Amino acid sequence: MFFRRRRRPRPTTDERSTVTRSLTRLTLAIGVPYVVALAAIAFWPTPVDAGMRGDLGRVTSWFARHGLPMVDYAFIESTANIALFVPLGLLLALNLRLRRAWVAVAVGAVVSSLIEAGQLLFLSARFATVDDVVMNTSGALLGAVAGVLLRMIVRARRRRRAAEWDDAFAHIPLRGTAGVVADQPSRVR
Repeated sequence: MFFRRRRRPRPTTDERSTVTRSLTRLTLAIGVPYVVALAAIAFWPTPVDAGMRGDLGRVTSWFARHGLPMVDYAFIESTANIALFVPLGLLLALNLRLRRAWVAVAVGAVVSSLIEAGQLLFLSARFATVDDVVMNTSGALLGAVAGVLLRMIVRARRRRRAAEWDDAFAHIPLRGTAGVVADQPSRVR
């Protein structure tokens, strides 16, 4: 076929399991505290920034005095919502196949929607907004893109090392099953 994809060699089971174990450990080490913090922030009975209104006002007025009036409370809140979901997208994308990284964005959207629904139904002092869902999903998207890029960099580096390793031993002839050098023609008399 004209558009036939070239098959790439799959890593051996040992290589794949080592990488998988490392990613699983990393995900658990970072993911468990992250999920606890996310739940605490999302379901805190009052707005998380309630005690910081004065400090945020001073920060936004400082930015306004220095020529950045667009850095207001809404900007800081949106940026915080994006930053809150970047780790979710990153950790999920690192543990999914490259072609399945979109699942990290979908999970981010679903988790954010569930959080906002929970705030709407159970927390009268909190404000559930569609903007939060959009910003959180954007954060999951940024994290997923970062995860995909990181995986691609690691994959390219691993392939480069394998090619260098193969080149280092290219001068050594391969032996066949009968101990015959495989890259030399056999003599037939």
